[in-house]
Amino acid sequence: MAALAVENTVRYFYDYTQSGFSHTLLIRGTTGATDASVDAALATLLGDIGSLFVGSVITAARKAEKDSIFSFPFASDRISDEFGSGASNSIANPRQVSFVGRSPTGRRVRFSIFGFAGNLTDYRITTAESAAVLAAVNHLNAFGTEFCAIDGQTASWQGYANVGLNDYWVRQSRAG
Repeated sequence: MAALAVENTVRYFYDYTQSGFSHTLLIRGTTGATDASVDAALATLLGDIGSLFVGSVITAARKAEKDSIFSFPFASDRISDEFGSGASNSIANPRQVSFVGRSPTGRRVRFSIFGFAGNLTDYRITTAESAAVLAAVNHLNAFGTEFCAIDGQTASWQGYANVGLNDYWVRQSRAG
């Protein structure tokens, strides 16, 4: 399968912080996605899974149009939204939760958030184990124009969320 250009779809970037660490959420949209629909989809998803994370706040929102390598701020209702609770620490900082799916043509899509506050068991949370993951997967599969794959097609999301450690953020947490 040939690689597609990163700018093959419209991209929404939501910057967020947790305990001084800055991260960015990436959401790809189809040509039918609007700023308001992506904002609403993100609010729904964070409402589903926010309880799994340490306290975080969205600080900025940017958008890159299809076929553009540049992103620009846009007026998002999500700026200053908070999700999660509790203080972060060097254990939670590098933990990420990733939802994965595939488009009908087999293109992978991933949506990841840092700051997982739960315990690591087998590095996967299934929809049978967590009502929050079940709600998130159901919503990801229901979104029509938001959270698509790089080919611009609606994805079918797996019935689980992967939990992992990011090496870069492990090093940052160790450095203090």
